[in-house]
Amino acid sequence: MNVHRWREVEGSDPEMFHMLEKMRNLQRRLISRTEEVVERKETVRREEEDIKKLERKLERIPGPELQEQLVIHEGHLRERSDQLTAMNAELADYKRVIDEYQAEIRRLKREKQDVMQKYYRQKKQSSQNEAASRGKSTAGGQKKVKAKLNPNMPRYTG
Repeated sequence: MNVHRWREVEGSDPEMFHMLEKMRNLQRRLISRTEEVVERKETVRREEEDIKKLERKLERIPGPELQEQLVIHEGHLRERSDQLTAMNAELADYKRVIDEYQAEIRRLKREKQDVMQKYYRQKKQSSQNEAASRGKSTAGGQKKVKAKLNPNMPRYTG
């Protein structure tokens, strides 16, 4: 039987023609339904992508837990800031004390230097006075004593 020549079948076998028409209509409906399914699958795929994008955006939005953590961290930050301020004040006090100690050290060094100069001046003056008094006494007839060397003793040979 030739399907393409449906006009011949229409007249000779109306039941067969009716079945061929029905089959052709069903094929057309099947094709259109298949196209609809493909379109709907594509639509579903796009919608799923959109849903995933929105879920990712939703994940980035801060929730109440993050807000609680933020409040806790702000409290810690305030505590650390107060602690840092107190430590800076304490550091300034210590620097002031160090400056005072350094000034005291400089003053004591100057005082020591003055005392040492005074001591050496007095020593020099007393040694000059002794030398002058010795000079007068040796001129008065006293002998100078010469040290005796002991040959058994070690000597510095320089």
